Amino acid sequence: MDEHPKLRSYVVIDDVDMEKDFRGHTVYTAQESYLSDEYVKYAERILKYGAWWEDEYADLIKHEQLVEHEIKKVIFLDIDGVLNDEGLRYDEGHIIDNQFVLNLRRIIDKTGAEIVLTSSWRYSVRRYLHDNVENSSVKILFDFFDRYKMKIVGCTLEYNISGPYSRPLEIRSWLQKRPEVKNFVILDDDKWKWNWMEPFVVCTEDIKGKGLHGKFVQKAIDIIKGKISS
Repeated sequence: MDEHPKLRSYVVIDDVDMEKDFRGHTVYTAQESYLSDEYVKYAERILKYGAWWEDEYADLIKHEQLVEHEIKKVIFLDIDGVLNDEGLRYDEGHIIDNQFVLNLRRIIDKTGAEIVLTSSWRYSVRRYLHDNVENSSVKILFDFFDRYKMKIVGCTLEYNISGPYSRPLEIRSWLQKRPEVKNFVILDDDKWKWNWMEPFVVCTEDIKGKGLHGKFVQKAIDIIKGKISS
């Protein structure tokens, strides 16, 4: 890659996890040990749209041209209050909680869902990946994701709206462009005005604090699998 710094359309297919070196451009085949149809579609998606944090992908999203995306199951992921206890996040050791990341991995293992970032972290993440802006918190996040072989496949757009309807609007807009996505869960610690999406939400705050504790895992799995309680 050093010999071709302008190369943008590429995919790395391997049974060794290469995400740390080729962020957003990898297909990791170890789980099935062969190049399945799903892996082929995933590779085609990367070649067609690029990594989610690159300019071309962002432009397609901005102009609402990115409709076919081959994502079927989604975890809409907030970070603060989900992968950490927000009250402790400024303690260097608690920016990301190992157990909460493991619980997220459990949800992925049971459902095959992919991560779409909704957190305000998405701006720092994109600057970290696209512009090489150093950010110790984002580096810690990716260190955990690399350790447990997880990756972010997209993010929601920011709209010029604030208040309790802002994040629900961002997620609804993402879903409207991808009608094939029927199975999803929203992991968030805040009480937004979710309206019709309320049954798809796992709120990770209770009287004991915040974070993706084990008791929330099965609920998230059930929601992704379509076992919605009214």
